[in-house]
Amino acid sequence: YLEATAVHNEEEGEVTVFAVNRGLDRDMELRCDLRSFGVCWVLEHLQMTCDDLKAVNGPGREVVSPVSLPTEQSGDTISLTLPAASWNVLRLKIPS
Repeated sequence: YLEATAVHNEEEGEVTVFAVNRGLDRDMELRCDLRSFGVCWVLEHLQMTCDDLKAVNGPGREVVSPVSLPTEQSGDTISLTLPAASWNVLRLKIPS
């Protein structure tokens, strides 16, 4: 299942969405309805995922780390496909 929450930073004019696909065997769509903010655009999409769910990082070994993904979307609705067992952060710029 998908868990998501959003934070509105009025000072910076941004919305940050934190989303976790807890499903272990299927990708899920995250659809953000942003109509109350107007047309938004993606500033950054960070994702962390790994085929080995028991993978750990240690000294000199970084198996799992956030990766910046290219996401050139804008509009009042943003949709992304989140891989199974993934952690995601989506930073959106909102009009001032």
